[in-house]
Amino acid sequence: MSRNFIIIRASPDWLNFDLEETRAFCRSLGQREGLIIEFADRWRQVFEVTYCELRHEMKAITLDTIAATRHCELGKISDLADPADDDLFVFMDDDDWTAPHLFEALRSLTPAEDGWFWGSIFLGSFLVDVPGTEDAPGRAAGTPALQKRALHDFLYTNNYAVTGRCVRRLGLHALFNHMDAQQALRTGGFKPLKVGAYLSCANKHPWCTMAIASNSQSPDFFQRLYPTLVGYARALRPVELDGDTRWIKPYLDRLGACVARTLSTAARHREERPPNEPIVYLPKNS
Repeated sequence: MSRNFIIIRASPDWLNFDLEETRAFCRSLGQREGLIIEFADRWRQVFEVTYCELRHEMKAITLDTIAATRHCELGKISDLADPADDDLFVFMDDDDWTAPHLFEALRSLTPAEDGWFWGSIFLGSFLVDVPGTEDAPGRAAGTPALQKRALHDFLYTNNYAVTGRCVRRLGLHALFNHMDAQQALRTGGFKPLKVGAYLSCANKHPWCTMAIASNSQSPDFFQRLYPTLVGYARALRPVELDGDTRWIKPYLDRLGACVARTLSTAARHREERPPNEPIVYLPKNS
């Protein structure tokens, strides 16, 4: 009988993590090696909640989304050693979210030789423009925090599933990281079928590496962490959910509550709040 797996990519024990280990990671992404360390140090000067504690909370939300995803199990790399042809594997980072009905939706379709990919929900707010590529559009500063990315032929962090037969044919190295999987898609080695539904969310919260790298290009970013988080809280407020995105509501509520709690720890910055405008996240009833 075929099985469904979600496998989280490299994910540390955040509460016991040595940030010195981020240097090699930043270099591998072409970023300044001390970027995350500098961010975490400055963050601790402003907020009582640390960078690692926030990453731990983001991971806890992710693990709960996986637990809520029906008919699947949290997998390990060893599960990829000798998979059955029709086993399905979804790879994701430790802060992304999956829809509860992900595998029900995929298994209801005509079986695919290589797998499927689907619409990706983007959740985040950046201070600077993010350059686009020939495949994927960029993102202008100030755009809405929640966006349904266009259903073009592009693989993001967690919007594709691969079959066991595809893993055996192409090898894990070609599929595990989404940039490698995108290259395999572009060159025709990986041929997933497209699903017209939004079954995962890329959570680009203020503490993710992509957001830190992009926002650090904004002048005085490291000196403006409190107003930056205030701006993020405000960006979450007008988020409206529809039939495609309503499944993220419990996770969005938890994210908003986390932001509100974090802001409340920055006592010496409270005077910067606009008068008569408390920073409180109000969950939508959508």
